[in-house]
Amino acid sequence: AGAFDQAQDNVPAVQSVIFQLPVQNRVLLSVICKHAAKVVSAESSNKMGLKNVTIVFVPSLYCSPKVFATLVTHAQEAFNPPC
Repeated sequence: AGAFDQAQDNVPAVQSVIFQLPVQNRVLLSVICKHAAKVVSAESSNKMGLKNVTIVFVPSLYCSPKVFATLVTHAQEAFNPPC
């Protein structure tokens, strides 16, 4: 969590922290963030914008809202190459 907080909204820095995670954790984080990005993309029909999705997931993931927002907003880039 501390390494992610230091990376903040810098996508290459976040990506380097992601690839230091064990494979299982990286895959799970990828699935969660890509799913959250899909939910956010359907905001007009489900009323779940980035702020609401962040409120739901951040307590469980133990990271800052800013880091989670970066992971969701840049999910395709942050987890490239795919896990």
